[in-house]
Amino acid sequence: AARASKAPADKAKTAAAATAKGKKELGLLLPEEVAREKTLDQIAETREKKKEARALRGMAGNTKNEVKKYKAQEKALDKKLAALAKSKRQQDARVARAKGRAAKAKQRAAKVEKAKRNREAKVASRKKAAQARADSKRRASEAKAAQAQRKKEKRIANEAAKKLARQKALDARAATKKAQIEKKKRNAAAASAARKKAADARKEAARKRAARRRR
Repeated sequence: AARASKAPADKAKTAAAATAKGKKELGLLLPEEVAREKTLDQIAETREKKKEARALRGMAGNTKNEVKKYKAQEKALDKKLAALAKSKRQQDARVARAKGRAAKAKQRAAKVEKAKRNREAKVASRKKAAQARADSKRRASEAKAAQAQRKKEKRIANEAAKKLARQKALDARAATKKAQIEKKKRNAAAASAARKKAADARKEAARKRAARRRR
């Protein structure tokens, strides 16, 4: 059961180490993480040396000096492991703080980028609104100019119609006046002819009376 519980933990450590190694190769690790990876390498190397020393002590048999030498090596390696473990814990804290700073920096950068996008969107919106106002003003000006042109054309047409009507009235009055003058002339000529005819008749009658008196 102990072996079964230990196996997943070893697999997790191996996976984490592989992930860290991949990040290290890609240059994605923080400087604190790089330092911690070096410490982990030193811990693994020290553990291997300790295993080696323990194996050599087991092979030494009853040779006291050899056993003593390897025990001293194991003790020194245990001290080194303890120091490395302490260093790793400190580095874990540094990594956590560095990640926190990196996350905060990322958040700040995201906020700055968002603020930049918002400013750009506001500028674009203001430009769009200004363009819409300019277009509306231009259309209103064009409509006003077209209306003024229509009014001018209508006024010119009305003035032309009035002028034509006045000219027609003047022509009609002139024609009437001319007809009246012609009528007066005809009437005068007729009256003159009638007076002449009457005078001629009176003369003829007088001549006839005088002729009768002579007879």
